[in-house]
Amino acid sequence: MLLSPLLLLLPLYAAAQFLRCATSEPKPDLVATHSNQSAIDAANRLNGVEATIEKHTVDTYIHIISSGKNESQGNIPDSKLKAQIDVLQKAFNGAGFAFAVKNVTRIERKEWFPLIIDGTEQTIKGFLRQGRYKDLNVYFDTISAGGLVGGGIIGFAYVIPYTFSSNNPRFRDDGVVVDPFTVPGGSLKPYNLGATLVHEVGHWLGLFHTFQPARDLYGIWIGDGCIGDGDYVWDTPAERSSASGCPIGRDTCKGESLSRDGKDPIHNYMDYSDDTCLNDFTEGQISRMQVLYKQLRVNRNWSPW
Repeated sequence: MLLSPLLLLLPLYAAAQFLRCATSEPKPDLVATHSNQSAIDAANRLNGVEATIEKHTVDTYIHIISSGKNESQGNIPDSKLKAQIDVLQKAFNGAGFAFAVKNVTRIERKEWFPLIIDGTEQTIKGFLRQGRYKDLNVYFDTISAGGLVGGGIIGFAYVIPYTFSSNNPRFRDDGVVVDPFTVPGGSLKPYNLGATLVHEVGHWLGLFHTFQPARDLYGIWIGDGCIGDGDYVWDTPAERSSASGCPIGRDTCKGESLSRDGKDPIHNYMDYSDDTCLNDFTEGQISRMQVLYKQLRVNRNWSPW
C-alpha cells in the first residue's frame, strides 16, 4: 500500500505542539528542475551575469472558511485580513511580487471546518477555486490530517508540479491553506504575525525548505539537510533540521557541508522559526522564485474554468 507523504509525517505531530508546514516532499521532476537551475545559476555567477528581478502582479483569491460568524470560529475580521495581506506584500516586495486581491469569499460551513487533507479538501477547493494557474488561491481554515486537528498543522501548499494535464484533478488542489489563527493578532502564538502565509506562498512559488533533506533520483530519503544539495539555492547555508524559537548562532552542519557552509538560516521565511524571527528571502531564493513562476506558471497559464 502506498502512503501519502503527509501520512508519513504523522509521528511528528505527536512529538511537537505544531507542525509548522505539511507541504509534501517535492516530486523527482521538480527536484531535477531545481538541480538544473542551480547549475545555470552557478554558471551565471561565474560569468558575472546578474539575475534580473521582473515585476509580477499575482491575482489573488482569498477564501475564508469558518464554522460561525465569530472570530473564534475562524471568521477573520477585515482588519486582520488586511494586516495579513500587508505582511505578504512586504515580504515579497523585494522579490518582485505583488498580490492583487481580486475577491474575498467568506463561507460559513461547519462540515468544512476543519479542512481535511485528501478529504473535504477536494470538495472545498473544487467549489471555491478561482482564476488561472498563475493565480494564487489562499484558503484560511483549520487543518486536519489523520484525525488530528488543533495544535497540529498550521499550513501547507502544493509545490509547483512540473507536469500536469487538463484532466489532472490535482490542478484543483493548487494553492495554499493556512490556519486562520496565524494572521497578525491571531491566537496561535508564536505563529501569529502572518509569516505562515509567507512561508506557504514561498512553496507555491517553488521554494523548498531551507533544511530540505537529501533524496535520490527516486525520491528516497538518503540523509538529513547537511548532505547533498539541500534546497538547491546557493546562498542558503546547509541546515540539518528545522529551527524553532529563534536560536541565534545555530550551526547544525558546521564542517559537514563545505559547499554550503555557514550558520543556519533561522531568519529565512522557509525555515520553521517563530514569526518574530522570520524576515528574509535570499538573493538566490528570489532568483529561483522569479524563474520558476515564469517557467512553471506564467508559461503554462491553463485553467479549466
